[in-house]
Amino acid sequence: MAMKSVYLNYTNRAQTPLAVWLLLLTGALMLTIVLMRFQQIKAHNAELQTKLATRAEPVTAPVVADNPQIKKEAEAVNGAIRDIVIPWPLLWKALEAANDDGVQMLVLEPNVKTRTVRMSLIALNHAAMWAYLKNLNQQSVLQYVRLISSEATDVNGQHAVAFLVEATW
Repeated sequence: MAMKSVYLNYTNRAQTPLAVWLLLLTGALMLTIVLMRFQQIKAHNAELQTKLATRAEPVTAPVVADNPQIKKEAEAVNGAIRDIVIPWPLLWKALEAANDDGVQMLVLEPNVKTRTVRMSLIALNHAAMWAYLKNLNQQSVLQYVRLISSEATDVNGQHAVAFLVEATW
């Protein structure tokens, strides 16, 4: 006996649910809105680009009049800029490496024009002063370390040595 094939289809092809049509219509509407907005943004961008191209002018340095006050201010600004280019990290690293417990730094005066640094220091004794100078000489960043002056002094009732050192970086 031969078997008869049966085709089972539980969906109703004749009728598509209303929700599917609404979802499709909403998607098409959203796509249209996005494309229209994209075109508006693209046109606005082109308009801004043309405005920018017409506004762009070559930048020229301001002309300084022969006013001595302006020249003086310009020199002060240029001096401040030169001070900024001091190699502070290298100098501090070298000075910290040369640090000695018996020596305290009072003043540090860098000079960019001569590439020198002048230090006013105070030491508990001459041996600490000479050890500090030796340590400074061993730093690769500093060259031509020289003792400018030294003077015996009292610090809080204790004998000390105040000294001035100059080095080139």
